[in-house]
Amino acid sequence: LEDSGFEVVDVFDANKGVHSEHEIPWYSTLYGSFTLKGFRMTRLGRMCTHALVSTLEFLRIAPQGSVRVSALLNATALDLVEGGQKEIFTPSLFFLARKK
Repeated sequence: LEDSGFEVVDVFDANKGVHSEHEIPWYSTLYGSFTLKGFRMTRLGRMCTHALVSTLEFLRIAPQGSVRVSALLNATALDLVEGGQKEIFTPSLFFLARKK
């Protein structure tokens, strides 16, 4: 930002302390749980969804390339969860800057 002509006034991670026992981590929905709502994001749920997408693409109900998109989204979700658990990625880094 500074190289672009801005002065950084404040910067903070809105998810700091996400590993506290009193907070739900931002990646919890991507991690999945064996509940009715969270099952689709578990490993088994992802495999079922991928199999369904593969079937729909084979039957030409889903457009060609849907399986590749499904695989990409599944891999990305796993990487985002791992990055969140290791605290090396956050989707909520806040910058307050003003033009110099």
